[in-house]
Amino acid sequence: IDFKVAPSNKALHQRWDVLFHQIGAMVIFNSPVALITFFCSLIEVSVYSVYSMVFNGIGGIVGIFNNGLVAGIGDIISRNDIKTLQRVYREYECGYYMIVTWIYSCAYILIMPFIIVYTKGITDTNYLRKDLAFMFIVIGILNTIRMPQSTVIGAAGHFRQTRYRALIEVLINLVASIICVKAFGMIGVLLGGFCSYLYRAIDSVIYAPKYITHLPIKETLFRIIRMVVIGIIVVMSVNVLIDIQINSFIHWIIWGCIIAVWSSIVVFLGNYLCEKQTIHNLINRVIRIIKH
Repeated sequence: IDFKVAPSNKALHQRWDVLFHQIGAMVIFNSPVALITFFCSLIEVSVYSVYSMVFNGIGGIVGIFNNGLVAGIGDIISRNDIKTLQRVYREYECGYYMIVTWIYSCAYILIMPFIIVYTKGITDTNYLRKDLAFMFIVIGILNTIRMPQSTVIGAAGHFRQTRYRALIEVLINLVASIICVKAFGMIGVLLGGFCSYLYRAIDSVIYAPKYITHLPIKETLFRIIRMVVIGIIVVMSVNVLIDIQINSFIHWIIWGCIIAVWSSIVVFLGNYLCEKQTIHNLINRVIRIIKH
């Protein structure tokens, strides 16, 4: 190490833009509880917190499959290897959307049985809110749809270019939530989140292919549509074929394992039939990673 060499601050020149993004994310993440507390009641905060706890956990599980990829993708982008970037991104996006489909289809089926068992014996208010569970599912899917694009945007270092997009997301979230909470209560806060996440998902799906990956947007749109269709097939097939009876956490875990296996089969076959070559490449990549 040569301590006499003048330091290069190029890597830090966007630090304030990164901080701007982090503050925006913090506002969006924490504003629902504040708004529900102010406009609704502490009982509603309690209900919201139970569902939020569950879906924050789900988001953490999804994030496991996304974290750690920024450095690798950033290395490819820094070498300006567009063909490799496109191949890796196709596999990444396809695999990530498969995982999202699997996790959220299971979550949709198992969320209400979990809430029934978790809140058993609690009588201060009604925790069985199917509308609330549905909105959390929709918001969770919208938030995860944009993650592959957000990953490459972060890997490419496009923080300054997208900071005003982050600001627009925050403003949409706050304004829509305040307007809707007065009319619909706690659901209104989630509607505000829906509006902001929908905007940012659309914006990210357009931005990343246009400025970074240079892939056709229709590929991503087709994967999103396929994700939703396969998720509906999983949910409808379970609702039609299986009568789930859950009385304890043990029953919930058993049914959860059964549904997870069924969902994984449907998700894999549905994606394999639509995108065979990409699935083959993804499987080979996973095998190479395991061997090493």
